[in-house]
Formats: sequence, structure tokens, C-alpha cells
Amino acid sequence: MSVDIFLDSGAPTIYNIWARKKKAKGVMGSFLKDRVGGLSDDYSFLTSEDYLSYKKQYIDFLLANKDHINIYANFDIINNAEATWENQLEFESYGLKPIPVFHLGEDIKWLHNILDKKYEYIALGGIIPNPVPTIQPVLDNVWSNILTDKKGFPKVKVHGFGVTSPRLIIRYPWYSVDSSSWIKIAAYGGVVVPKIIDVKKDYSRSFHLFFTHRKQMKTDYESMKNHFEFLTEKEKKDLISYFEEIGIPIGESLFKTVDKEYSLGKNELWANEQKNKVEVIKSSGLVNDYNLRAKANALFYMGLQKQVPEWPWKFSLSQKGFGL
Repeated sequence: MSVDIFLDSGAPTIYNIWARKKKAKGVMGSFLKDRVGGLSDDYSFLTSEDYLSYKKQYIDFLLANKDHINIYANFDIINNAEATWENQLEFESYGLKPIPVFHLGEDIKWLHNILDKKYEYIALGGIIPNPVPTIQPVLDNVWSNILTDKKGFPKVKVHGFGVTSPRLIIRYPWYSVDSSSWIKIAAYGGVVVPKIIDVKKDYSRSFHLFFTHRKQMKTDYESMKNHFEFLTEKEKKDLISYFEEIGIPIGESLFKTVDKEYSLGKNELWANEQKNKVEVIKSSGLVNDYNLRAKANALFYMGLQKQVPEWPWKFSLSQKGFGL
């Protein structure tokens, strides 16, 4: 069986550690409003031994596994299009064929440069952590004026880094997208679910729904408006049917208060940071199993994929998506 794996270079982590001047705890990448001329950060690391060593290891890994990995991104330097392009040329000098990357917010001439070179597959970055209302006008401009032909069809295959917002997925004719948000949502006790109207599922109108009864992000679940417990009976019934359809149980847990010397038993987890409450798992499910929440999120995006037209499809600024 042949499997295509899109290999990322780890550029966002490199950027956060070495380049970004404006720190924002827990935020990967930079906001468009913080980017000035594409070079507002510190890029002195580009001559450092650590950077050069990391790049060499990436090149060596690709060369050693070229028979197994055929889709991989260039080692992009976020908010520095010139350094990104230099890496593209360097990788190609080794006989490698990385997918070129352009970050929104950089000088648009670099995107034109990539397209002029007639690459068949490119990638767009710089989308996270910007909210959809901020990034959509930028994407509208790029897609309508640069990435599509006069008829609205994509000129090349485009990968979207950090794109898992259904609103953005269905609006543009991406060839592929990726993001880690679905995993993070599961880790915080939540899942992504479709809007259900008259039993029909609309994946383009999704929302995050939390199930855990444990403290998440230092917030008691009772104050979380988007929690399963606070849905109407009709909403609960519809979603239970949806989860039954994809084979994911809701699960059940009980909670008990213990002393500090308590030792966890089988099917028990600490329920808070103070370690005075224990969650006892009666049956595994969305309320207490991270793996099942992650699986539910993966199945959601598989459902969304079926709702998106087969690539390539026509983009229009007037398009509102592919709902019911």
C-alpha cells in the first residue's frame, strides 16, 4: 500500500524559538498586525551553528528517505521570504524537490516568483494564529487575484498550513491542508461537531463542544457555555445519534474527594491540579478519553472532506460555502 505523507520542516517551532521578537505565550506564529515589511523579527540565527546544523539534518533525512517520502515542504523561514527562497534553491541543489512556501504578510513578489517558476504544488503559511475575520480578506485577495485563473480555477495545487477552520477549508480550492488544532481541542476535553439541522449534518457550520468535567485551561466546566451538559435535550439527542453513527461513545465518569495521600486505583485519574478530587471512569468515551475525542475529530474532518467538491473546483468571492 502506498501512502503519501506531507512532511513539514518544523519552521513554526524554529520561528518561535529563534526569530519572534514579540512574544505571545501559547501562540504559534505571528499576527498579521505584528508583521512589518516581513522582517520585523530577529534573523541573526540564520548564521548560527544550531540553525545550519538543523537544516543539514533535514536535508540529510530527506536524502536518506527519498524513496519513501515524496511530499515535503521547503525549510521555510517565517516572515523572511528571501531566506526561504535561498533554502529552496539550496535544497534543489541536492536534487531534492521541496514544496515552495509563501507566508501571507510577506512581499507578494515572492509568491509571483514561485508561480513564475511553474511549480505544480506550493504551500501558503502565515495563516495562524490570525482569526478567520482577519485572514479571510487576505486569502480572498490572494486566491482571486493570484492563485486562480480567469475562470476561477486554481493555477496550481495549494497546501494550506494551519488550516482546519471549516469556513476556510470550504471557501478556497485547496489541494491539501493541515493543522494540529484538532489534537489540541481533544486534549482540552473538546470535539468538533457538525451543525445538525433536521437530522442532516452540515460540516461547514461546525462548533467546538466540550465534554470533560475536569478543569481545563484553569476554567471550571460549569462556566463553559459550549459544554454538552448545557445543550437542549433536542441538541443532545441529535449529537448522540451523530456519535453513535461514527462509533464514538459519550462515556461516563464519577468524581470523589480524597486526601492528599490517596493512591490512584484502576480507571482513576486526578481531576484537578490540587489532587484532592479523583475521576473514576465507569465507561470510556468523550467525557474521559482523549484518544476517543481525537478520533471523533479526525472523523469529523473526514466527513467535511466528503462535503467539499473534488479538486480542482471554481473559486468565487461571492461563494458562501457548501452547506445544506
